[in-house]
Amino acid sequence: PPINGANPAFYSMYRKEQGKDGWNSGSWEVSGREYFSGFYGTPGTVNVRAGLPATRANPPAFTPPKNKVIINEVHNNAMDMYDWIELRNVSSSEVNIKDWHLTRTDGTAEAEHKIVKFPEIKIPAGEVLLIVNKDPSETDLAAGQDIDKDMVNQDFGAGSHKYKNLEGSLAIPDMTAGLLILRSHGDEKFFTGRQHLQDAVGPSRVSKNTLAAATDIKEKETSYFWKTDAWPLNGHVGGSYKAHNAGDSNNNNASLDPAANFANDTVWARNGTSHGWRKGGGSHAGFTGAIGYDRGVKGNGSPGYHNNIVKGSTADITDGSLIISELMITSDGGRYPQWIELHNTSRTKGINLSSDGSDADGSKKDDGWRMIIENHDSGSWEDNDRPLVATINLKEFGDISYIPPNQTVLIVSRNGRYSSGVGNFPTHRVASVWGTPHAKKALAPKNSKDAMLNAEGGFYIKIVDGAGNVSDEVGNLDGIAANTRKDIPIDEPYSWQWPTALNEDDERVSLIRLMDGGERGVQGISVGTAGTPRKGVPDRTVDGDMTGMVIPLGTDGNRRGKGKTVGEGDAAKTHAMNPDFAKAAWVHASDTKLAYAQDTWYGDDNDIGTPLHTTGTPLPVSLSFFRPTLEDGNVVIRWTTESELDNAGFNILRSDTRNGEFKQVNEQLIQGKGTTAERSTYKWVDTSAKPGAVYYYQIEDVSFAGERNTLTTTKLKGLISAKGKLTTQWSELKEVQ
Repeated sequence: PPINGANPAFYSMYRKEQGKDGWNSGSWEVSGREYFSGFYGTPGTVNVRAGLPATRANPPAFTPPKNKVIINEVHNNAMDMYDWIELRNVSSSEVNIKDWHLTRTDGTAEAEHKIVKFPEIKIPAGEVLLIVNKDPSETDLAAGQDIDKDMVNQDFGAGSHKYKNLEGSLAIPDMTAGLLILRSHGDEKFFTGRQHLQDAVGPSRVSKNTLAAATDIKEKETSYFWKTDAWPLNGHVGGSYKAHNAGDSNNNNASLDPAANFANDTVWARNGTSHGWRKGGGSHAGFTGAIGYDRGVKGNGSPGYHNNIVKGSTADITDGSLIISELMITSDGGRYPQWIELHNTSRTKGINLSSDGSDADGSKKDDGWRMIIENHDSGSWEDNDRPLVATINLKEFGDISYIPPNQTVLIVSRNGRYSSGVGNFPTHRVASVWGTPHAKKALAPKNSKDAMLNAEGGFYIKIVDGAGNVSDEVGNLDGIAANTRKDIPIDEPYSWQWPTALNEDDERVSLIRLMDGGERGVQGISVGTAGTPRKGVPDRTVDGDMTGMVIPLGTDGNRRGKGKTVGEGDAAKTHAMNPDFAKAAWVHASDTKLAYAQDTWYGDDNDIGTPLHTTGTPLPVSLSFFRPTLEDGNVVIRWTTESELDNAGFNILRSDTRNGEFKQVNEQLIQGKGTTAERSTYKWVDTSAKPGAVYYYQIEDVSFAGERNTLTTTKLKGLISAKGKLTTQWSELKEVQ
């Protein structure tokens, strides 16, 4: 029959210390742990002392965990639908976390509670995976790659990070104390045990008062103690509970600071791969450039990215650099602010412009990244005795000192008007020279209308990191300050000049940096896409060198720095490279597609430019040809695409003026080719065009998700006569590809 108890009680003895002689006095002790009614001992388990958790050796504080997957970052929102957690595979092979559990303790009780049981999710070796409750398009998070979709069906504009949508099943409660635990087993019977534990993070400790009834330890109120059954934290050191004071730098057993909790509206981030439950193992994440968030959101942490994504040196940004990507140098006599756009071209690394460097002798430098500007000694620089060379510490601009991967910041001479689209110009992406004391002192403008760049006389800009490494340089001066006492003359511009005039419509036009080796953009030259920026300064050893020049405003696309193929089939013709522009580094925004794809401006609503929109993401449709012609009294519009991504179709829009309201003129969507890497041709007839009208046409593509993107705008400069004939020829399309 079964034994229901023992009377008198049955006690076993356990060996107090492994490795000690078992025949010596004091080597054995009577067990005080009851494992069955009337029976005391720990048969089949590690020896324990009466009433205390199992003794365990504590590894060094920063030993990487032996597990395969760790909890890397956690966001606990007051609304559970916006919770997210980031898991990191620290192993050398792919891990499937199907049926794994995320659990929690509350820091005082010994119970372990289920949060979610994961479905099949595969995390590649070394990668992080963001687990969310809602699709990022419905939250503040940036678009990423849904692991449940193939590459063809990913949302347009998705970043490089990957996510899994649990559709509401992830709900992290407000946790001011306690652990988050990751267990690699689907059976809940292992909760509070030692098996199948992958990771544990958080401040699972309580104050002396909580344990006062259970212990006789008299410690200061600032001391804390372990209080959980969850392995590996159900341990002690020595013969009694060990106080864990996070303020004691010599205490290797100190637990995580209680402030590093999972309270509502916080982001908890792990410190590397150190133990997430020990002192220094993790903390609340601060602002690091809103990496992983929509551009208008100033969020903390870096959801979907490794926690060390932000780098401070050009040497650490292996797949890109910080470049000067766009300039608005025309101020119209000081009426409008100038601006400089800086672009982090890396797709995988953020940049911390506040990061300092070291000199060759190892001494620390605290300058952070700097922008060095040389202006020619003319205009207000000559009249007002302004410094010809100014060094601006970019970290003085505050929040803009963080630049996420493939994103931009804008440095303006003074605050001005700007387009009001959602997220166009968030405060963490725009900095004012006039509004920043350090920058204002360095450039020494006499009033807010003074320019920061001497566009008429000439200028030079250099970007260097905290260690002094040059990241980029552009301009037609040499960057060396004049000093007649040292025989350094006033620098004169090289053979090319910066254009400063307004266009024929009295509009300011920005200059966009040309790129080589990336996706095709402006007549075969990459603009705003992956590639290498054109060299921005002349070869100073060659007289009259044109390297870094600006392609003249309105230059026909056929004559730019690379060849271009136009037409279709047998009629296709390739134009040769124009050697005059082979060294050009800049093109006017009005001569590109980009200025028409985004309705953004900073300074004046008539500006043509793309401030803060050098996103570099592939366009859903690569348009190579678009032209309206008159055939048999009808306006016929033809266009050609070189490739299409997730393209449901096209709309044709028409307006009487360039800045007027464009209205759709096709009644039904003109069907696209979905996703294809092959050339496709289209034709559509505008039967509603009226005689005597001057029209502007736009074409937009529409994705399967319903997103619309304007591809190009063109103008009909002639009039359609009553007989249906043009009184002048259709203008050559201003290629905005």
